[in-house]
Amino acid sequence: MPDMQRELFTWVTHQHGTVGLALFALGMLYAFMGFRFYAAMTALSCAFIGWMVGAFTAPIAEMDPLIGGIAGGVAGAGLAVASRRGAAMVAAAATWGALVCYLLHQVGVMPPTLTAATAVGAILGCGFVCFCRHAPIAVNTALQGVMLIVVGWVGLSTAFVPSIGRTFVVWASGWEMLVPGLLLMLFVTGYSYQAMNLRGDIRTGAA
Repeated sequence: MPDMQRELFTWVTHQHGTVGLALFALGMLYAFMGFRFYAAMTALSCAFIGWMVGAFTAPIAEMDPLIGGIAGGVAGAGLAVASRRGAAMVAAAATWGALVCYLLHQVGVMPPTLTAATAVGAILGCGFVCFCRHAPIAVNTALQGVMLIVVGWVGLSTAFVPSIGRTFVVWASGWEMLVPGLLLMLFVTGYSYQAMNLRGDIRTGAA
């Protein structure tokens, strides 16, 4: 089972610093302003999910992964245009499934238990969108945002302040709960800010 944290950190540390900056800025937007741009962010999330699925499944059909990724991204964006609710369900399922997989992998859970738990997480994420009206807006965008913030910060700090970025990566690889703990703190902050503003929007009728 690939180590998602190691793979992501390795990838972002080999990118230009502007990639880390873009991911960090996008993560901040998701985590703290998701309630204002929920439809656009859901579409962006679905396009990314579609790109990932297309890129990874393209070799099965003997296609170029780039072509498969583009086709999947277009399909994901198209889903968001055709059905906002359907797109929100897909984005939530992918987010919750990936998060459950990551957290359990960090504490040593391996397949097939990990696979089953990931599927349960995806189902719960999808059900959360189906049965709750307002809460998924803040919860899902905050979850997506904090993951982007951490990955972006690693790339940003490694590019511009290498000693800090590399030290963090070393600590994260040696202490399994460092990054999950950081994600939790960021999530509480982002969710609290969004929930506070959502309550204000509901009371005043603001969009």
